[in-house]
Amino acid sequence: MAQFQKPLNITVLSGGPDAEAMISHKSAAAISEALRTAGHHVNEMDLPTDDPSSPLRDIPQDHVVFPALHGPWGEGGGAQSQLVELGLPFVGFCPDAARVAMDKNQTRVLAAQHGVTIAAGSVVHRGSPPPCPPPCILKPLDEGSSVGLELLHTDDELANAINHLTGPALCEAFVPGRECTVPWVLGQVLPVVEITPAAGLYDHEAKYLRDDTVFTVEPKIAPEVHTALEEATTRMAASLGARHLGRADFILGPDGPVFLEWNAMPGFTASSLLPRAAAHVGIPLPELTDRLVRAAHAEGPIMPIR
Repeated sequence: MAQFQKPLNITVLSGGPDAEAMISHKSAAAISEALRTAGHHVNEMDLPTDDPSSPLRDIPQDHVVFPALHGPWGEGGGAQSQLVELGLPFVGFCPDAARVAMDKNQTRVLAAQHGVTIAAGSVVHRGSPPPCPPPCILKPLDEGSSVGLELLHTDDELANAINHLTGPALCEAFVPGRECTVPWVLGQVLPVVEITPAAGLYDHEAKYLRDDTVFTVEPKIAPEVHTALEEATTRMAASLGARHLGRADFILGPDGPVFLEWNAMPGFTASSLLPRAAAHVGIPLPELTDRLVRAAHAEGPIMPIR
């Protein structure tokens, strides 16, 4: 961590209208504590579920914003658009890039265009014919933290799930293999983390409600697979126009890494993966958050597109 730099004024955002507000609160608490440890002046702002944009107008112009928000509005362009309009520098993706990163199908399209392997599948709506036979994965297009993720084993399960959709979803062929994630911070790929749930999928419950999921930083994988993971993550970051931080999730299938999705604002809870990877290479959370807010401060506000 830089030792003799002037402390910054930071506003850390949490809450908001999204399903992951509880996780957002945990991330924000960890980020705020780390930033205070790094010497910064931190204000915490919990956004309401209704009209979450209104409190943003009270953020002073000399603050850097760290939006510890997870979900379609907080992570997918809504909050970012408001921060741009208010002329506030902030950590994370620009609004347009955030919208693309939040949409699992748009990231699939980008992956395929840039030579990153994806599973067979497509967007489905209520009553759509299945794009691939079971077993397959069904998940909402624009939720994070595996909210609404389902593994469907039979034709009846798949048809029933599609017939009960309340919005568009992504249906992909299930690829068996080891699940790995690759964090990306300020243009650098951090160590690979393997995720091994005690049972079933690495779903929302395994992420946040259980304590028996095993996380292995720098797992034993073949050198060529490790290289493929890093290259795919770098390609996705470039294609998305990634800014400051993110995380690419993969399954190590029989034929190599298969891209699952990109997380534009990874969690900062006690079980979160990006901070684990950073700590493994000697970047503790105070230093990690310090680097991120200083990068945002140095870049300044994003100019709105008129």
